[in-house]
This record gives sequence, structure tokens and C-alpha cells, in this order.
Amino acid sequence: FYLSVNDKQYIITPKDALNISLLVLLTAALAVIGTHLSVYIIPTFLAVIVGASFMMRRMTIALGCFLSILTAFMVSPSSMFIFNETVLVNMLAGICGSTVAIMTLKTKQHRGEYILSGFFAGLVAGVVYSAYGITASLPAMEMLKITTTGVVSGLSCGLLSVGVLPIWEMMFSLSTPSKLLELANPGGTLLKRLMMEAPGTYHHSAVTANLAEAGCEAIGADALLARVAAYYHDIG
Repeated sequence: FYLSVNDKQYIITPKDALNISLLVLLTAALAVIGTHLSVYIIPTFLAVIVGASFMMRRMTIALGCFLSILTAFMVSPSSMFIFNETVLVNMLAGICGSTVAIMTLKTKQHRGEYILSGFFAGLVAGVVYSAYGITASLPAMEMLKITTTGVVSGLSCGLLSVGVLPIWEMMFSLSTPSKLLELANPGGTLLKRLMMEAPGTYHHSAVTANLAEAGCEAIGADALLARVAAYYHDIG
């Protein structure tokens, strides 16, 4: 419903629709697997971190909320379905952690940033679980266990995203910030050829890239995308 109202482009294009569908299916599969270990494992963070690399922030937050609700109900005991405190605490931990993960992903240009984002998401989930443990008067060891599970979930998702992102980029031909940085490398085959065969054009492209980057930074546009596009704009 949200997509049909606010971000139709993600369901009109078959590739984007498949992309989001696979993220949902991946999260659901991880939730089913994680249930055998602990009901407090949060697989939502992986889809959110991967999605944040190519989707708008508001769309990623909406996806994080949806997946948090979905996985919370998936791991709940069938006998208690809705009226179960486990559902509520998992939902809250997922939504808060996902939002923090998205907000901490700023430039999205370095792999370490994704790991750090996952860690912060896990940290927030751990705080939510700790608060739940205190209010529910859980034993100290049980509270430590679920808090640790939340933190490890976030950190694990951050680490997994580093491996999953290149696969996602290849499958869907995504221009993520990490991919753009690779394209901006002057040692790349095409840019090196441009430098050798048309040094004047290469210099012109580099100057254009600096101007485009500065202009985008001034108006809050995607400076990295503009820089890379300028590098390649005269190759044809």
C-alpha cells in the first residue's frame, strides 16, 4: 500500500519489484532459520542495510518497519499470535534498530560503514531488549542472553551485508556508492584507455567532474554519481 501511494517506481519496474521481493523473501528465510536458534534474532537489519545502498531513505525506513512487523509475527508462538509480549518487543527492536541503521549510513562509500551501521542497529536492539528484561523482571542471565542476541544480530547483519552487496549489485546492475567508487578508479580499464588515447579529453572530464561534484554538494544532490558520470561523459 505504501509503495502504491508514495514510491510507485519501485513496483512499476519489474527489476525493482523483484529486487524488493527478494529482500523480503531473504529476510523471511533468515527469520525461519533463526527461530531454531533464538526468537530474538533480528534478520531485518540485513535487508535494510542492503536496501539503503540503492533506495531512498524514506523507502528503506518503510521497508524496515514492514519487515520488523513481518518477522516479529513469524517467530511468535502460534498459540499467542498477537497478544504476546515477544511479538511487541521484537517489533520495537526491529523498527528502532532499522531506523538507526539507516540514519547512520551517510556516504555509503566504504564497506566499514555498513558494518558500523549493523553494529549500531544491534546496539539499539540490545537496549530495547535490556529495557524489556528490566520491566519483565527477567533473570540476569536471561536478560544478558537476549541483549547479546540483539547486538550480535546487528553486527552479523552488518558483516553479511558486505558480502551480499556485491552479489546484489551484479544481479540487478545497481549503481551503489561502492560500485561508483570502483568506476571512479583511474586505474580501471576504460578510464586508463581514455587517459592514454585521449589525454586532453581525460583532463577535460576530470575538470568537469570537479565542477559537477562541487555543484551537487552545494545543492545537496548526489555528488559521487555526478563525479563518476562526468568521468565517462565524453567516452562515446
